[in-house]
Amino acid sequence: MWWDDYLVIFPVLFDILCCISLLVVAPPGLTLDSISKSSNHWLGVFLSSNVIWLSRICFLLLLARLFPPRHIYRRITLALVVVFLSIYITMIVWNVPPCDMVHSVPPPSSLGKKNCKMPAKISARIIFGLTADLLSDLILVGWPLVMLYKVKLSRPKDRPLVMISLGCSIFTFLLVLVIVIFACGPFAQDRSYFIVIRMLVQMAAAVSLITCNMPIVACAAYRAFQKAREVPLGTVVAMPDASHFPTAEGRPGTKLSTSSFVSNGPTAEETRLTYDDLTRISMSFEMYEVQSSQIATNQNQSANQPGVTIFE
Repeated sequence: MWWDDYLVIFPVLFDILCCISLLVVAPPGLTLDSISKSSNHWLGVFLSSNVIWLSRICFLLLLARLFPPRHIYRRITLALVVVFLSIYITMIVWNVPPCDMVHSVPPPSSLGKKNCKMPAKISARIIFGLTADLLSDLILVGWPLVMLYKVKLSRPKDRPLVMISLGCSIFTFLLVLVIVIFACGPFAQDRSYFIVIRMLVQMAAAVSLITCNMPIVACAAYRAFQKAREVPLGTVVAMPDASHFPTAEGRPGTKLSTSSFVSNGPTAEETRLTYDDLTRISMSFEMYEVQSSQIATNQNQSANQPGVTIFE
């Protein structure tokens, strides 16, 4: 497992707290005129938002590691991580201060002297939150398909599995779309309205967490299924021989690039991706860089020692 796999612990912890908050009764009206009502409503929606946004960030980190460190797709994906993290922090800061004004997610009053009121259906905070949710899920649906569009698999029949496991964000997008319709539609804001909104937000949080883990679960299930059938899992990402690595003196050597993995047609020496190779690409490039740096370091140390000759 990579280090970013362990970041899923944070949305899981928030999801556990979110499940506990389901035992809290939803507030009945627009005005949260007590600390308990305000706390109950704010706690439920706040925890769900944390699960959703942290799951999105973890999913992007999973996509980023599928490509080598300096690949353009990896850089764009990490840039999206920064954007998503900024939106996530903005939404938290926007709603955490004491309840001395109207909030899209009313927090509990620190003094208990002021009422927390829900904003109108059309407000800057509501529009920002819903727009950010829609655009982020739309990006999570389309970006994996764009990245893997030209990737050739040695098992073409595995492509639907890859696309489905990386495109599960479509379900979160549909749930957020339903929330937008309820938030902006001509619906009476009564007790049933708030219960439905709360239910949809909880469902979106659960689906986001499942989507975040779906590629890892699908890969593990696929490997177990192929192993049970005793079917070879495909070509492992090939590493060039150490003798062909570029040396510190700048002598030409075989360099590993993205062309080793994506090509316009099959050749005799072509290394093509399989579903299992997707989680090995970054590891292969890290091994390559480590071995190259070790060779360069050894050559520099030997050059500084008289009477030492390097045999290649």
